[in-house]
Amino acid sequence: MLKRVLKCQKFSARHLLYRNESSANVYIHWPYCNKICTYCNFNKYLNTNVDHQRLLSCLLTEWRVLSDRHQITSADTIFFGGGTPSLMHMDTIEALVREISGSKGALEVSLEGNPGDLLGKMSSLESAGVTRLSMGMQALSDKDLLYLNRDHSVAQSMDCLQQSLTTFPSSTSVDLIFGRPGQLVSDCLEEVEMLAEMGISHMSLYQLTVERGTKLSKQVVGGHVRLPEEDMMADMYLGAVECLKKKGLARYEVSNFSLPGRECVHNVGYWTGR
Repeated sequence: MLKRVLKCQKFSARHLLYRNESSANVYIHWPYCNKICTYCNFNKYLNTNVDHQRLLSCLLTEWRVLSDRHQITSADTIFFGGGTPSLMHMDTIEALVREISGSKGALEVSLEGNPGDLLGKMSSLESAGVTRLSMGMQALSDKDLLYLNRDHSVAQSMDCLQQSLTTFPSSTSVDLIFGRPGQLVSDCLEEVEMLAEMGISHMSLYQLTVERGTKLSKQVVGGHVRLPEEDMMADMYLGAVECLKKKGLARYEVSNFSLPGRECVHNVGYWTGR
């Protein structure tokens, strides 16, 4: 469940695993979800009978073994992804951050989460060591959220965003999916502009893709659902790039946009091979 990204010149598995570097960017995957989204093909399971203490023990053991094997003395970043990391217990997050950060002290600690899970938890997340929040809003349409099988509403998203901006004013990111069934270019740009004007410092913008084995794939193959045409999706993306640029959020990789100096350090590590 831990993925290590080291500083290297070539993106080969051999270089990633065996270069003699003393620091690493650490990804922790929490695979449990309350609901399974129609489009998701990540490693995930329904959040039933989860043994949090055992998972914590396993993750700590894995970190200790890997860091010792590869002579890692410190972490540059920690990223909790999923799945739904916002379902983790606070003491689990705190224990992992404390163990992995060691004596280094301050470092970027990102956590992905669903708005409904995150409401009222901002102060606790900050106390547990989280420094950056990535909110899975995905859509500003309750109809689309229902279709995607998300477990939150637009109202919850907006409340959660306001809470996050209060606790993490310069390190709040939102995830948004474009190219949803029935979505128009104007719909997409309206959502992007609305969020950009709310004071976020980072946005991850993803095209809805059809992944084999998902409910969405079965619906598309069966002719029950039709996504926008490719040219329309291109117009959505290019229009969003320009809209965000005007709001000061520059594109620093394919799907990520930020204010100057507010890039996700962990994300940059993947693209630069750090």
